[in-house]
Amino acid sequence: MSMSYECWVYRNGKPYKMVYISASSRGEAEIFAWGKFIKLGIEPESVKCK
Repeated sequence: MSMSYECWVYRNGKPYKMVYISASSRGEAEIFAWGKFIKLGIEPESVKCK
């Protein structure tokens, strides 16, 4: 079952941008979000989803 996750990319330890990701787990959402941020031209320091 797929759920929607709110994923934030962090830069300099602070939230920078947010996207919504559909995934079956939080870990999977973080992997998808990492790729999406890179495609958007944003180099993630870290990604957190909830």
